[in-house]
Amino acid sequence: MNNNSANALCVDITHIKNLTSFSKALGTTFSLGVLILLAVPMVLLVLITVLRNALVIWTIVVDKNLRQRSNYLFFNLAILGFEMGKL
Repeated sequence: MNNNSANALCVDITHIKNLTSFSKALGTTFSLGVLILLAVPMVLLVLITVLRNALVIWTIVVDKNLRQRSNYLFFNLAILGFEMGKL
């Protein structure tokens, strides 16, 4: 993200009074209720993804019996999923 777009984003956000005007600024026509109905499952999905992948990473790190070549694929996929879930 270059400096100009970051400054423009900061300026746009400072002029927004509430969530409804924010959705209008983004060009969406969703009401506040629809935005909440869309946001809640997305947040839950991110939390479940991050926690599940963190559990897989933790399990492989803690249990030395799971440190086999065949489990390194799952370990790498868990790290990738964890990082993608954080985005």
